[in-house]
Amino acid sequence: MTRGRGRVTRPPTSPGPATAGSVRRFFQYGGLLVLDVVSAVGLSGLLAAALDTIAGRGVAREVLARNLVWLTVGLPLLVLVVRWARRSQQDPTEGTSLARSLYLSAACLVSLGVVALSLHDLLAWVLGQRAPAVSSAATLLVWGSFWGVHERIVARSADTRAFRPLLVLGSIAGLVLGGLGFGVVLAGALERWFGLPSDVLLAGRHDEVRAGLATLVVGVLVWWWYWIRQLRDAERDDLWHAYVVLVAMAGSLLTLLSAGTLAAYRMAAWLLGRPGTSDADSYFATMPELVAAAVTGALVLGYHRQVLRARVPSKRSEVDRVRDYVMAGIALATAAAGACVLVAAAAEGLTGKRTPSHTAVDTALAGVVLLAAGAPLWAFHWRSARRAAKSDPQDEVASVTRRAYLFLVLGLSSLAAVAALLAGGFVVVSDILAGRVGAATLDGSRYPLGILCAAGAAAAGHWVVYQHDRTVAGSRRGPRFVLLLGVGDPAMARSLAHRWRCTVLFWTLPDQRPQPRSENDVLALVEGSGALEQVVVQADDGALRSLRVERSAPPPFGA
Repeated sequence: MTRGRGRVTRPPTSPGPATAGSVRRFFQYGGLLVLDVVSAVGLSGLLAAALDTIAGRGVAREVLARNLVWLTVGLPLLVLVVRWARRSQQDPTEGTSLARSLYLSAACLVSLGVVALSLHDLLAWVLGQRAPAVSSAATLLVWGSFWGVHERIVARSADTRAFRPLLVLGSIAGLVLGGLGFGVVLAGALERWFGLPSDVLLAGRHDEVRAGLATLVVGVLVWWWYWIRQLRDAERDDLWHAYVVLVAMAGSLLTLLSAGTLAAYRMAAWLLGRPGTSDADSYFATMPELVAAAVTGALVLGYHRQVLRARVPSKRSEVDRVRDYVMAGIALATAAAGACVLVAAAAEGLTGKRTPSHTAVDTALAGVVLLAAGAPLWAFHWRSARRAAKSDPQDEVASVTRRAYLFLVLGLSSLAAVAALLAGGFVVVSDILAGRVGAATLDGSRYPLGILCAAGAAAAGHWVVYQHDRTVAGSRRGPRFVLLLGVGDPAMARSLAHRWRCTVLFWTLPDQRPQPRSENDVLALVEGSGALEQVVVQADDGALRSLRVERSAPPPFGA
């Protein structure tokens, strides 16, 4: 290292040690994970064999030999690799290395899966659903210790942000297990409420109710540990919002719509259509599961919506846009499916097609249910986006989320329309060439016709919105570059850059104190002179003034 006047110059680091360190970490932590699993499997197997022997049950020699070899080989090697890893901790970059973070995350997730399965088996045994689970108890003890040790290392790590994917994946696992268990338990309760005898509910083919309770307990514990205890009140970064919006809210909405619309259709077909059977018990056999899935989806959606709304600023943010447009996209797909089915039902009515178990009325009922579920939900979320576009058109129209939504709708609608044209055209041309054009032709092309109509309507409506957005973007008022010379602060520069979608810099002289000004004053000054593309804002004798500047690239060196 050499020192000069006003600066410190360090010799460039060679890429060799970094590359060697990366290769070393790959083999070190990869081997450590494999040896962890081998040692834990061997130890839990031997402990289970010992408990079986105490209980008077026999143990297969092959199983005993395998576990003994795994433990005697894996454990000494594990000790050696751990000592090697501890010596590597003298490197200051070791504690924040990617390989170490991946190892700890993988170890926690693998052990979490084994612990969840063994705990589920033990709870199922307590609830009378299976024989005494000696091996599950041994597995829970060994792998639970394995999970606890690695979770403690994660908690004591200096870079906790590196383990944010672990918290998100753990929260997803707990949410899925808890939701599945809650749905199974609720479905069993609904079956009993619908008149199923209690001895049938808790025995025979309905034993999964108690297993659902075990799944619910395991899921709630996992979800509490990762979401409630660690992730819910943490920093709301991109992964946090991805879990809440894209996984929890979008997944629960899909569950709610799919289960709810199917349940509503079965009810409507029983009352108004031709269900195909007069046995209500067999026809509604899956109704408790559908209702339970819809209720579970509604509860998960409502909870995460409230969590997202807490501590969200009053000003519309990109998170609000992602929520609105993702939900609007799901609802639009549901409504488009309903419109497609309605067109197909109209074609069935024109051709007079019917079977003993199905008529055009049944098809129309399915379309009405889908349209009634998707259209109001789409209108609700689209109304929020439309209000934002009216109140702050420049900010909303320039949003990446809005443009992605419009492009996806237009692109997918175009692809669906092309596919429908190909499928429907094939049916029509085939019948023309065969000389049998008639009602069968309309019947064979009814769903391509429905897809074409629904996709065309969706594309046409969103094309109008897209053209309007282009007009708004073309009438943009505001500069392309702003230099705040001793006016405001860096926070104001970031806010103005977000508002104008341009480059805003904040400069001060060494002996100059920044002039405290409100953001509205700067906005009024710059936007009042809309012709300014590149402007410098400075305070002159206490008053703000703007200077028009022209930036140009510097000439080439030596020119």
